[in-house]
Amino acid sequence: MRLILNLSFGLILLFLSSTAFAVSGDLRWQSYYDREGVLDDAAFSMAVGGSTVFVTGTTQTTTGGNAFSVRAYNTANGTVLWQDNYDREGALDDAAFCVAVSGTKVFVAGWTQTTVGGYALSIRTYDANSGTLLWENHYDMEGSLDDWANAVAVRSNSVFVVGVTQTSTGGYAFSVRAYDTANGTLLWQDNYDREGALDDAATAVAVSGSTLYVAGHTRTTAGGYAFSVRTYNANNGTLLWENYYDREGDLNDWANAVAVRGNRMFVAGLTRTTSGGNAFTTRAHKANNGSSLWGDYYDRNTAFSDVAFSVVVGGSTVYTVGFSADSALDYAFAIRALNATNGTVLWQDNYDREEGELDDAAICAAVSDTKAFVAGWTQTTVGSYAFSIRTYDATNGTPLWQNHYDREGNLDDWANCIAADDTGVFVGGITATSSGGQAFSVRAFEQ
Repeated sequence: MRLILNLSFGLILLFLSSTAFAVSGDLRWQSYYDREGVLDDAAFSMAVGGSTVFVTGTTQTTTGGNAFSVRAYNTANGTVLWQDNYDREGALDDAAFCVAVSGTKVFVAGWTQTTVGGYALSIRTYDANSGTLLWENHYDMEGSLDDWANAVAVRSNSVFVVGVTQTSTGGYAFSVRAYDTANGTLLWQDNYDREGALDDAATAVAVSGSTLYVAGHTRTTAGGYAFSVRTYNANNGTLLWENYYDREGDLNDWANAVAVRGNRMFVAGLTRTTSGGNAFTTRAHKANNGSSLWGDYYDRNTAFSDVAFSVVVGGSTVYTVGFSADSALDYAFAIRALNATNGTVLWQDNYDREEGELDDAAICAAVSDTKAFVAGWTQTTVGSYAFSIRTYDATNGTPLWQNHYDREGNLDDWANCIAADDTGVFVGGITATSSGGQAFSVRAFEQ
């Protein structure tokens, strides 16, 4: 009997020693796409649909300029399932800035350039499984001026693209376009110039039920840029309510991100005062009528710059990420967790990887039931900027694991986008080498 037990124990040890168990923070796979040698490629946005992560950005060739690029990866092993590098017209600049997935379709928006039309606000829609182009639309509001998309959202039979459109008399407009997901038919649009030939821009979008929420900034001659929200009936484009927030007179305030949960809408960005510099700002509204619920204005060290870039909601908590500055002008990788009902700060973290006048910034966030994932960049004196992710216990802010990746020594690497599914977290951005320029980079980790 003892011999059998010893043999069994030995077999268990052998099994354990030969089996790799995934641990939180383990690198699952990575991909570095240099389309053509020493040129510049970058990943800007990503979304997960089923067992595929779709990553969009730009890739460069010596003959084709920058392309509007999409790559689809298997979430488990990083296999490239399909890709598309779209050069609309020769050696000009095209870029895919945002992506949304719904069922078997992938919607990618950004800009494309022509010799006669400047930059167009562009959307291209693909079959998610094969990468086959289903339809596209390139919108030049007025001739050879600049139009582009900043964000995209989809629900049932409609896809919404928001960004900027330009006219010779009206400056840049806060623009929203709604398309039929099946064929790209334009359902409705809004090009909003708040005040004449000044600059307005839509930077973020969320859709919930029959309501579309769009955030950005608008400008007046007397009030600088305002932290702006416009809310539409998603079916027909009727304006439901709007809010333009100037925290203090003719200074600059703008919104960078929006999220919705139930009857609450959350907008993040920056607001400015004459005495406090830029504040890391989150504002909450009733989603149905725009009534202000609460505001959080975080000045880490009074007259310096603090900015929020992304906002996500998990359960009853709002997570806002960006950067904050201390008195030494050291920018921190910052996250604030707020009670969604009243804006109370539940926990926060200002992470300075290496003290001194170096720069760290959190650019994007994703949340699961128990974890908050934040990605961006961190800087060291010897390693320049690193492609960084930090993971927190979502309930109390305890750091769980982190990864700072310098692909090659003292060159610049940074993360621009993040997405998560039930088991993994995916981060996209840029990694640089001395011989290969900048790569369109994706790194996948176990949660």
